[in-house]
Amino acid sequence: MASNDVGEAYTRGQAKADASLVKSLIKLDASYDPEASLYAGGSTFAMIGRLAINDKLHFLPPKVLITAVEDAVGDIQYGLENLPQQELVAALGTLFEPTSETGVFAFDFEVETTSTGQEFIEYIALTVLNDAIDFDEIDDAPLDTGFPVSGVSEYRLTFEVATRDLDFLSV
Repeated sequence: MASNDVGEAYTRGQAKADASLVKSLIKLDASYDPEASLYAGGSTFAMIGRLAINDKLHFLPPKVLITAVEDAVGDIQYGLENLPQQELVAALGTLFEPTSETGVFAFDFEVETTSTGQEFIEYIALTVLNDAIDFDEIDDAPLDTGFPVSGVSEYRLTFEVATRDLDFLSV
């Protein structure tokens, strides 16, 4: 299948393949290796992002989407928490940007919605993401997605090396 990265249209077949990969990654137990776990979580988010960008997120039923987000967060957290220090530094340098705080790295992104329906999907998916990341943490703050007003919302994933803590917040 031709990639949409080279100017080809994103087809129904590609969307089905991406959704199938997400479902397979949910079933994968990558806890045998922190690097594999990190890769599985990142791949899951990449496929969900590809589906969302191409307006094909409907290929993932809501329950599967929620499960995929929770699983990907778990995979990424396990990977970041268990990588050896040298590999952690390399992973953080690849996935995140250093912040002005020593030992804190961030990944910033935004989501643009143009309808209440899209805003609702953003609200559900990112609230699940926030809950999965901050599960049982005292400092868990509700996420502001802007729901029900559509538009651009900005978010930040942070990772603190000293505590190996991953956090998610609206910016």
